[in-house]
Amino acid sequence: MGPGNRRKELKDLRRSLESLEAENNKLKSRLAEFHNLTGIQSGIPVFLKVVELAGIGFFMKPSGQTTVRLSRKAAEILGLRTEHEIPVEDIKNLIPAEDRIFFEKALINAEKQGKYSELEFKIAKAEAEGREFRIISIRVFPIDYGNVNDNDAVICIVTDVTAQDKIKRDLQKAKDKADDLEKNKNMLLRHISHEIRTPMNAIIGYSEILNIGNLSYDQRTEYINTIKEQGIYLLRLVDDISEFARMETGIVRINKSPCNVELLLHEVITICNRHKAISNKSHLEIRVNYPEERDVVTYTDAGRLQQLIISLVRHSINHTSKGFIEIGYQYGSENRIDFYVKDTSAGRSREQTRKSFTDELTFFGKYEGSGLELTISRNLVKLLGGKIWIETVPDQGSTYSFTIPREEVPDTYHEVLPEEEFRIPPYRWKDKVVLIVEDDDVNYKFLEAVLHTTDVQLLRANTGSQAVELCRSSIKIDLILMDIKLPEMNGLEATKIIREFKPYTPIIAQSAFIMEDERGICLEAGMNEYIDKPINIKEFFEKLDLFLKES
Repeated sequence: MGPGNRRKELKDLRRSLESLEAENNKLKSRLAEFHNLTGIQSGIPVFLKVVELAGIGFFMKPSGQTTVRLSRKAAEILGLRTEHEIPVEDIKNLIPAEDRIFFEKALINAEKQGKYSELEFKIAKAEAEGREFRIISIRVFPIDYGNVNDNDAVICIVTDVTAQDKIKRDLQKAKDKADDLEKNKNMLLRHISHEIRTPMNAIIGYSEILNIGNLSYDQRTEYINTIKEQGIYLLRLVDDISEFARMETGIVRINKSPCNVELLLHEVITICNRHKAISNKSHLEIRVNYPEERDVVTYTDAGRLQQLIISLVRHSINHTSKGFIEIGYQYGSENRIDFYVKDTSAGRSREQTRKSFTDELTFFGKYEGSGLELTISRNLVKLLGGKIWIETVPDQGSTYSFTIPREEVPDTYHEVLPEEEFRIPPYRWKDKVVLIVEDDDVNYKFLEAVLHTTDVQLLRANTGSQAVELCRSSIKIDLILMDIKLPEMNGLEATKIIREFKPYTPIIAQSAFIMEDERGICLEAGMNEYIDKPINIKEFFEKLDLFLKES
């Protein structure tokens, strides 16, 4: 019930009181007759009986008395077990000590000056703790029965407004959240506009210079490398925005599997060293502090955990000009794994530290990077069931710590036996040609090693554009292994173009972060299958054989 309904309820209540007063006037003559017949002074009791029949909670305090008469409805609302006369102190004791003075003043003003008051309290009684009520005090004038005068009294109308108040608070929270989202959206748009225009200025500018000519070989090489680096930066910016959008819309899911943390960190170091080189921070050292307990397997989403650590390390790389970045972890109590990423950056002030994980977006404009790494990290930790915090010392560095549950691998999970894990299946595809579209040298060499015994012929494209050109040529290609995240043109765009002139060539997607929604997008783009990274070798060979023996 909203504020408008609250006002309507109060208006209806006042209308009821007006109606009751009119009814009371009609009852005067009859009550006087009843008095003459029975000798009973029943004016106010009859009036109160009518109010009670109307379902209104109230209690009455006759002037000068220290007791109140409680209606059944009022007793129910206030959490009391009686509807008879009780000391007025019992009512006062229900009200928080700091608010009692207002209630006492309202009673005095009503009794002595005929003033109307409207109060709202949170009842402190144990049986009614946390419930809020509106207490309305009004002056009840004596009813004249000729030679009979009842004492004046104060009537307090009691209404439970807990539900209405909750709706009011929920509406306010929704409004505050909408205001925050609008503020964050505008801040994001301004920041993204700046982050896009900065590298685009370099790309367009150096492209114009290259087009002029009369440049030395070293100058051309320098400008081309700058254009490439700025293009890669733009690609990462788009990736960050896409990941942020997926998390904000709640479509990111957790897929748990056995995870060897030590092996995962080896991959993290490889990826972060590449980011360090692209960011012109090759002088920074990235190191790992391993615990005494090694090679422990936990049950979590390995891809999301890897993404989380990479986001924090990337953030540290962007904010650190010299020194080192250290990744560490240990197996804590209560079945948890405690991680940290420590850097030797300039650190942050107390206010910046407070805002880092409390704001929806955090930007520190003098540094490179999209500014979304911490927001993405915070959301990833939440998805993994953990928590994250920052400790920082100005001019010394920052430490980003997070903890996630350490879970045992369920007995129902199918675990590949060690002798099966490294056994290369006896497949032979001597006359087949496989195009591997992969920009990462480590991943390409891995696929090359895995397929070495199959006698298959391998071709490689480093970008989506190269893959399209190779497919346009007269070279025979029996199957394409297409990475999704590629420079210049991603795997989805390349697949759509290839499908225009090669509608039947099998294309298998391979990606480290294929989510449930992205799998459908891959198939919709024209791909036949997908393989998650890290690659399951047994599944990998089975899927390749399915298409190669048919081609």
